[in-house]
Amino acid sequence: VGHFWVQYVPHILDDVVTAILNIETDITLLKRGERLLTQLSEIVESASDSIVREDCGGVVQSWNPAAERLFGYRAEEMIGQPFTKLIPADVLHKDLAARERVLHGEPVEHYDTERVRKDGTRIEVEVTLSPVKDELGQIIGISRIAHNVSQRNLLQRQLQQASKMEVIGRLAGGVAHDFNNILQVMMLQIEHVTERPELPQSLRPAIAQLEQLTERAAKVTSQLLQFAR
Repeated sequence: VGHFWVQYVPHILDDVVTAILNIETDITLLKRGERLLTQLSEIVESASDSIVREDCGGVVQSWNPAAERLFGYRAEEMIGQPFTKLIPADVLHKDLAARERVLHGEPVEHYDTERVRKDGTRIEVEVTLSPVKDELGQIIGISRIAHNVSQRNLLQRQLQQASKMEVIGRLAGGVAHDFNNILQVMMLQIEHVTERPELPQSLRPAIAQLEQLTERAAKVTSQLLQFAR
C-alpha cells in the first residue's frame, strides 16, 4: 500500500488538479464568451444602422431595432420571411448577384441600391454584405448592414443640378454680352443710315422693320442676362 501511495497517488492528484484547473479555465472562457456575446448583442441592438442576418436561402434570422426603423417592419413580421420582399423587382438581379459573391466567401461593401419600406415607399440605402460562418469556417448565412442615404443622394443631386445651372448661367451671360455688343453696333448703324437725307424712301420701311427686330433682340438679350444672374 505504501508503495502504491508513493508511486501512483501523486500522479493521480496531479491529474485531478490539472482537471480542476482545466474546468476552471473552461468556465472562465465560457463566462468570457458569454460576456462577449452579450456585448455584441447590445452593440447590434443599439446600432444606428440596420443589421439583418439571413440564412443561405435568404430567410431572415435576426432583425435589429434599426432595421425596424428603417424598413417599418417589426422583428416578428420579418423573422422567417424572405428578405427579397424588401427588394424592388428592378434591382433584384443586382442583389442576387451580390448574394452569390458573399456565399462564395467574398464580402460586398458599400454599394448603393434601393429597398421598399412597409408603407410602399422606396428608399435609397448603402449596403454591406458579409458571410456568416460557423465554428468550422463554413458559411451559414449572410449579414446585411444598411443605412438610409436618400437624403445624402438628394443633396448630391441638388448640388449637381446647381453646378449645371451655374455653367448654363455663365454660358448664357457670355452669349448675352457678346450679342448685346453686336446689337449696339447694329442699332448705331441703323440710326446713322436713317438720318441720311439721300436715303431712298423705298428703303425706309425695311430699315424701320430692321430697327424693330433689333429692339426685340435687345429684349431677348436682357432676358438672357437676367437668367444668367
